[in-house]
Amino acid sequence: MPKSRALTATANTAAPCGPQRRTSARAKGMFFRASQGIIAAKPHSSGPRNSSSSPTAASSDTTRASPRPVREKDGRAAPLQPAANSSCTCAAAEAKPPHAPAKRTRTRTIAGRPLCRKHFIGLHYNGAAIPDFLEGSPVALSRGTSAFTLKMAAIAGMSCNHVANVFGDVMAPAATMILFTLGGLTFPIMAFLLCEGYRHTSSIRRYAARLALFAVAAEVPWFLLWGPSLNVLFTLLIGLGLLWAHDHLRNRGAYGLVIVAGVAASWLCDWAIAGPLMIVFFHRVREQPRGVLKVMAAFGAVFGIPQLISVWGAGLGAAGGLPPAIQWGALGYYTLGFALATFLMTTYNGQRGPSLKWFFYAYYPAHLLVLWIVAQFV
Repeated sequence: MPKSRALTATANTAAPCGPQRRTSARAKGMFFRASQGIIAAKPHSSGPRNSSSSPTAASSDTTRASPRPVREKDGRAAPLQPAANSSCTCAAAEAKPPHAPAKRTRTRTIAGRPLCRKHFIGLHYNGAAIPDFLEGSPVALSRGTSAFTLKMAAIAGMSCNHVANVFGDVMAPAATMILFTLGGLTFPIMAFLLCEGYRHTSSIRRYAARLALFAVAAEVPWFLLWGPSLNVLFTLLIGLGLLWAHDHLRNRGAYGLVIVAGVAASWLCDWAIAGPLMIVFFHRVREQPRGVLKVMAAFGAVFGIPQLISVWGAGLGAAGGLPPAIQWGALGYYTLGFALATFLMTTYNGQRGPSLKWFFYAYYPAHLLVLWIVAQFV
């Protein structure tokens, strides 16, 4: 057999698509010798390949698979073709030594965001040990309290609170106390979820527009029930503006002016000055251990002490003129709802849950209108 044909046969019987290093300044001589036939083509070895012998072995990201040069009939080496992006299925590729398994690190996440242990328990579990059911998959995380569950609890508490306010004078005192207790969990959860929505919304403008739209829609039944004041959606809207100012205004004078304007406007709204302040405090302590407990303990004291003095006749008049059942219901029982809200918020797992965004917005004006209609016949 002629020498050129023998070389061609030897090259053709070699591995069709063995691994080959990318051309570099150091490996230029190797490729030149390979193209001249000085380095004979060797069949694939089933053992692991020693990559340290190659000058380019240290940079594994510069390697690619390309066919070996094959000599044509006249003895000249065919030019190297660029490697295709297809995977190699030859025996050598299958015989590659398995890579050592990567070291697994435990990364805690909330809603897909990796968090360190300190931030993981910032608003959750208040610095205590993370429960076992939160250590693991998203399925395990779902065993906590999702945002959907918090919203449903807030809606239920809000409905109970409004029923007690509208029909408290014709209800049994025990029933009124229970309804006010459940109503106490409403606004803290709303403030907490507003902070979560502010952090995750894709458009702060659309978020504010939705709040403003349904606040205006709910103002008519609110006025029919409780007279000239602004409903709680205006309170949330003011709180959202304060959050934006807190994060975006670098001028202290402008930020202080926004705070003063927001506090002044909140006096016309439900929850008055306490509503926007609770929202801002929740936002400021979002990464602090026991942050929720600190805020709720402070506001529990602020609400509990004046109500206690008022009911005992010190003259503040916060509950004056109301039936006795409502007075005692607004005392410790309303503040007791803060404790229930605190428990729900500290078990929040960061999951969104089912999305019923428009239902929650539409429920507020709808249930106020239903309460006003029913009150006309009671």
